[in-house]
Amino acid sequence: MDPHEAKTDIFPHRVLAESRIDLLFEATQEAVLDALAAADTTRGRNGNKRQGLRDLRVREA
Repeated sequence: MDPHEAKTDIFPHRVLAESRIDLLFEATQEAVLDALAAADTTRGRNGNKRQGLRDLRVREA
């Protein structure tokens, strides 16, 4: 159902049960932290450099 090409003004929707919402947030947080931990140091436009967390940990140890 595309809301941009609506044939009606009201749309039904499904809602996640309150008892499940914490699991969804925890899984999302874990995925973000895993991605940050796995990220390599990278260079961008104009020589901008962003240090990956993995590289920072090794250097500080």
